[in-house]
Amino acid sequence: MLDYRAVMTLLIRKRSYRQIEDQLGCLHRAISRANQALRSLGLTTVEQVAALTNDELDEIFVDKRTSGQGEFVPIDFDAVVKARTGRTKQTLQVLWARYTTNPAQAGQRHYSYDRFRQLVASHVDAAGLTARITHALGHTMQVDWAGTKMRLYDPAGTQGAKVSIFVAALPYSGMLFACACVDQRQQSWIDAHRQAFDYFGGVCQVVVPDNAATASNAISTADRNRKVNDTYQQFLEHYNTAVLPTHARVGRRIKRMWKLR
Repeated sequence: MLDYRAVMTLLIRKRSYRQIEDQLGCLHRAISRANQALRSLGLTTVEQVAALTNDELDEIFVDKRTSGQGEFVPIDFDAVVKARTGRTKQTLQVLWARYTTNPAQAGQRHYSYDRFRQLVASHVDAAGLTARITHALGHTMQVDWAGTKMRLYDPAGTQGAKVSIFVAALPYSGMLFACACVDQRQQSWIDAHRQAFDYFGGVCQVVVPDNAATASNAISTADRNRKVNDTYQQFLEHYNTAVLPTHARVGRRIKRMWKLR
């Protein structure tokens, strides 16, 4: 069982969720649960937390919810994982709706959508289907074109042209920047980077484009690595930063792990 006493102690000492995750190797939702317990019990000092007995901690944090054996229609976790990692990925909302169509035995009922999501997440964690990716402060900015274009409308509701969405993310802090571009050409790509640098208030050490054609090209059909084009390379050198294109297989693997959650 997670050491919730240690989690609550670090929360009282004003440690961030990320710091607690790194130090104790626990999940975000477990820290949130401990934080909620602190608020509901009115605990504000380390001494109060230390005074809690093990029995009291067990009473606070024991999962009183049933595992579902005999009372709920069982979830086919293997089918859910397969549907989330296939070529055509399905949302948890769709998979839950499909689950609710499974016939129930006498005395059984279906899980709610929220509980379905929790159980799927627990199964993913227990089966080791995700990997923790750590990032350094100020090191990386990830950039790409969003997969779906958006359409502009004027105030009167008249339909206008479609625009491409450029997205930049700082993985350490989770900060995001997005802007609309008239196209996905080189100049739009570079202008969007300038706007992202202005928005974040600086430039990271490394920029990681996810195989966008405006950033890099395949070296050959036999080599999965990417070659950064000269214009993009010179632009980033001007800002004293480096570019590291995502390996095609690595990019797909990371996206697949995120889709599982």
